[in-house]
Amino acid sequence: MINIRTFKFAPVAAALIGAASVATAQEPTPVEVTALLGVTGPLASLDVPTSEGIKLAASQVNEGGGFEVDGKMYRLDVNVVDVQGRPDQAVGAARQLLNDPSVIAILGPVASSLAVPVAEISQPRMLQLTPSTITQTMIGQPGKELLFNTLNPQYGETGIASGYVDWLKANILDSEGISSIALLLPNDSFGQLQVDFFSEAFAEIGLETTAVEIFEPGTSDFSAQLTKIKGGEPDALFWGYTDEVGKTIIRQALELGVTKKFIAAPGPSGASAADQSDRIDFAVWPSSVVSLSNPSDSMTEFVDAYEAQVGRDINPGDQFALYLYDATRMLVEAMKAAGSVDDKEKIAEALRGLQYSGVMDINVSDQGQFLTDWDVGLMRTGGDIEWTTVKAN
Repeated sequence: MINIRTFKFAPVAAALIGAASVATAQEPTPVEVTALLGVTGPLASLDVPTSEGIKLAASQVNEGGGFEVDGKMYRLDVNVVDVQGRPDQAVGAARQLLNDPSVIAILGPVASSLAVPVAEISQPRMLQLTPSTITQTMIGQPGKELLFNTLNPQYGETGIASGYVDWLKANILDSEGISSIALLLPNDSFGQLQVDFFSEAFAEIGLETTAVEIFEPGTSDFSAQLTKIKGGEPDALFWGYTDEVGKTIIRQALELGVTKKFIAAPGPSGASAADQSDRIDFAVWPSSVVSLSNPSDSMTEFVDAYEAQVGRDINPGDQFALYLYDATRMLVEAMKAAGSVDDKEKIAEALRGLQYSGVMDINVSDQGQFLTDWDVGLMRTGGDIEWTTVKAN
């Protein structure tokens, strides 16, 4: 097991710079990784901040002349390919990367509808680090030894979803008088997983499901589904997909008088409710990572650096910047430990079992699953957000 304790954005101490003077005198050799992200299209609200987090990580790795592996200096070159939120574009880009020996790893995609088909063709030939929910069921399988998932497990007894349901029961349902709920979820593998899990989980805690409505990805008008849901008079609406979809769902639900109480599935952030904060009773969501509002020194430093990079203050949607930020830096640490920047099997072996302290404290399982603490966000009327940290199982 490799223990990495790192992280400060401050410059490297002068003594260390002096010790590495011979290595840094040479021009660092590029190490190429490619991020497959939809920075335009329907997934942009997830993938734009994710891409900014990756780029920030790379720029920090490259400060001071790059990083040293086996006595040689390297720099991390990240190429962000815009796959426009389309599975066919992601698969096509991945096929090209498999024929490019200079690319060491794929970062992403974020959405399972893209990440799963990419993983099916990338394995076992390419390192792939993805926060996708569905790929959590693929890691550790024969032929998937180069596949890693960078978010906590979402489902199963130890997943975020189970902990989230427990948190809702203890903190929201009774206090808000919620005894019934309606589900509005997408017609894809991600949505079906949520329907299956949450329908059963809600029933187990005595919560009545009044309706389950499905929408096609790309839908921009949810009034038909919400009108049906309204007929069942649910106390709250449970929804899932992207922040942009959530903004429309919440606005239309308020306009139609469905409910003022909104519970999001794992995936979106508080940005979905921010525009309607004066009209809601509450909106709640589980963050698969620690909140950007966490008062730790490492988070404060990350937020300062991120805001400097993007040229504005953070907003709730910037939470996704953490989906691959630490993972990008951990990939470099694994290269150092492996003594190689191009032996993918050795790098993967070094990454498995890694304990890393960056913005978040992360442990990597022997199967390639990243594990960290996570937060639940609760937005009340007016937009104030309360955060609760849940310890990793």
